[in-house]
Order: sequence, then C-alpha cells, then structure tokens
Amino acid sequence: MEQRRCAPLVASLRDHGRPPGGASDHPQLGWNLRLSEFQSAILRVQLARLKDQLAAKAKGAAYLASELSSVPGLRPVPMPTDLDPRVTAHDRFSLAFTFGSEAFGSEGTGGVSVSVFRAAPRRAALRAEGIPVSRRDLVACPDEPIYADATSRDYSSSRTASAAQARAACARLVLLGQTAGSGLLFEESEELADVVRAVEKIHKNLRHLRREQRQLGQIRN
Repeated sequence: MEQRRCAPLVASLRDHGRPPGGASDHPQLGWNLRLSEFQSAILRVQLARLKDQLAAKAKGAAYLASELSSVPGLRPVPMPTDLDPRVTAHDRFSLAFTFGSEAFGSEGTGGVSVSVFRAAPRRAALRAEGIPVSRRDLVACPDEPIYADATSRDYSSSRTASAAQARAACARLVLLGQTAGSGLLFEESEELADVVRAVEKIHKNLRHLRREQRQLGQIRN
C-alpha cells in the first residue's frame, strides 16, 4: 500500500511536478529527472553533434522569424541569446510568436482566437495544415496550482506587474515545433517554406476560421 502511494509522487517529482497521466499543470515542485541509462548512453554519443545541431536550428529559426514577420499579426519573440549577453547558447525547443488578434479581425466582427488559429478542428489552421504547434493554451506561472492557496485559491503573493505580463503573454503565444520529436527547425529552407505558405493561407482564409469559431461558441481572443 505504501509503495502504491509513493509511486505517483516519485513519478510526479521526476516530471516537473506534474501528476502522472499526461496532465499539464504543476501542483508541486518537481525536476526533469526522466532520462534513463539507455537514453544517457545515446545522448553521450550525440553530444558530439550538439554544436552543429544548434547551428542548424538557429538557421531554421532565423528563416521562419524573417519570413513570418511579414504576416500581419505575427511577431517573433526575441531569443534569450538576443536579449542577454550572458546567454551563449539556446536549444530552441520551440519557436515562439505573439499572435495579434487585431490583425485577424476584431472581436466584434468575429475575430479569431489564438486557440482556433493554432488548432481549429476542421478548417485551415496550423494543426490542420500539418504544422507542429503546441495545441493547448499556456498557463502563466503565477496561475499554476503550486502557487495557489489550497483553500482560497488566492494568488495574492504572485499579483505583481510581472505576473500580469506573464498572463498576457500566455494568452498571445504560438509555439511552433514544440511537438516532441517534430524536428521542425532542423528542416531546410525549402521545407520551412511550407510552414510560411500554410500561415499565409490561413490569413487569407480568415472567414473560414471565423465561421468555425462561431460554431464552436468561442467569442474571446
């Protein structure tokens, strides 16, 4: 019995504090301790390729950031390496853009929400176009269960200007390539051009997304 109680706790602690079963919230503090001995052996050999892989991902990210900047409503988020000289390298696990709903129609005229833009079930959204993108809405750190009072759910200790900024950012972010194993940023420019064409196609066919959003009953951006 004791072992059955401890197993979920250990699984949570080794997976960023997330409960077992694929949930994305974080009710407690945890770590990234999921690497097995077999994976470690493979990783040790692969580390010899790290420099070249980081350079390839940087090239892919630069291409997408440049090309997608011309799409109204999308703006690439600066990388830590661009903001702080102390950051000498970044793995670019995903490529982040802010989504400007004003460029996709105002809310009063059927503006498209960021969730529909990412993964509309039936129309020409990113997921439907085969583009690897984070499907779920992001949760700001101050709103994670670990920071909430268990009885009142009061976030007063985290109610700061930075918390408000974090919530606003999470409501506007689109993460490309975050799907595990997508390898999006490793692709050559010819392949990445398909991503750009897909986003441009979505922007040109906004009326379809707006119709779908109305059918889904989504009225907020």
